[in-house]
Amino acid sequence: QEIKFQGGGGVFPHPDGDMTPANFINTAGTINSSGGGGNPTVSGNWYDGPTANRDGTGGLIDGGDNFGGGGFFTGFWLTVGDPDKNFENADLSNAIFVGSWFTNNTKFSMTSGTSGNMVCP
Repeated sequence: QEIKFQGGGGVFPHPDGDMTPANFINTAGTINSSGGGGNPTVSGNWYDGPTANRDGTGGLIDGGDNFGGGGFFTGFWLTVGDPDKNFENADLSNAIFVGSWFTNNTKFSMTSGTSGNMVCP
């Protein structure tokens, strides 16, 4: 099963809820993304650009730029790859991770604007 986010799409915690990028897990065979759209308007700075602190606070890191839209992968992602393609993952274009990605894929590619914020549990 492949999950694809594009054009600023993704999974985002509700601003009044208890879920944060640090406390939920997603599973998929593979993940995929493409650019376009804008950044979501949600609480916390995780979705603006690379932040100074791993809890999404502190503004952008020195020299950091805002993310430019794409597919937002929030939380902790666990993937195994596509068994029909030697357990490879699709190429990620403008994938923005707000959390962490754990995989045993045999091959993956991160191109053109793939970036993110690592979030500790």
